[in-house]
Amino acid sequence: MKATIRTENSHLLVTAGKSSRLDAIRKKAEKKISGSEVNEKPKHQIFVPGTNQVIKQALQQAQLIIDTRIQSILKAYPAGKKNTFFKLKYAVSAETLKKQLINDIFKKLELDTKKIKNFNLIEKLYLDGKAADAQ
Repeated sequence: MKATIRTENSHLLVTAGKSSRLDAIRKKAEKKISGSEVNEKPKHQIFVPGTNQVIKQALQQAQLIIDTRIQSILKAYPAGKKNTFFKLKYAVSAETLKKQLINDIFKKLELDTKKIKNFNLIEKLYLDGKAADAQ
């Protein structure tokens, strides 16, 4: 007869490799950990051709301010309900909000326009540099 030592919760423990579901969860968690970098480089924004340097800098500043504000809002919500709560509060999803005019985005997110030096040059533009009338 085999002598087995049982601890209090040993019947709940599953060894590695015995459960395909647990292995899938472990692999998924490893991908998230290895894929998330602490120092992510900002995405290279593609602007409309012919955009001058002053407007590009103002658009980059606006993009950074908007992204950080959206991320801080989303971090405040529970994990599974981030997009739903954002959409309920602002009546539009985060991705759809980014497709609106910069002036509208700043109003919805209640951001300070004085943080951007040349805000008056970009307030009637989209984040990619397109003018509102040039659709």
